[in-house]
Amino acid sequence: MFEIHQYTDDIEVYKNHVLYLKVSRKFNLLGKLSSVFRKGDIVILESTYDVFLFRKSLSIKHQNLAKNINLLKSRYNYILQVEDKNLILKRHYFKNPLYTVEDDSKIVSEISTKINGLTDTPIIYTFDVSDDEFELYYLIRFLIEVPPVMDV
Repeated sequence: MFEIHQYTDDIEVYKNHVLYLKVSRKFNLLGKLSSVFRKGDIVILESTYDVFLFRKSLSIKHQNLAKNINLLKSRYNYILQVEDKNLILKRHYFKNPLYTVEDDSKIVSEISTKINGLTDTPIIYTFDVSDDEFELYYLIRFLIEVPPVMDV
C-alpha cells in the first residue's frame, strides 16, 4: 500500500513509510500543469496536463522508465499503455475509493481519500495496488492527471 501526500502543487509518495516517488509540479493560471517525476535523484518522467474550458490535453515530454509508456486519447479520457495494459483513471464522485485505475474494465488499483479539506495538512490518498510489477505505472496513471490543490 502507498500513501500519497499532496501539497498545493507537489506530491510525495511513500511506500512502507519511505519516500518512493516525488512529483514536482508547476501550475499556471491558464490551466497548464507541468510535472517532473523523480525516484531519488533520477528524473523518470516529465509530463504536461493542459485544461482549458472543455478541452483537455495530456502529454509525455520525457521518460526514463524500465517499460516504455504511451498516451492514447479516447473519447472522454486518456489511456496509458504499458506493454499489453491499457490503464484508465476513473473518478467516482461522492464515493470512496475516489479514483480507480482500470485495465480493460478490471480494477487494478484503488485510490481513497484519507484526509481532505481546506486546511494546512496535505490531502492524503491511500493507494492499493494489485500487481507489484506494474505498481509504478499505476501510480503514474493517477499522478499524471490528479488536479492541483488550490491555495486558499
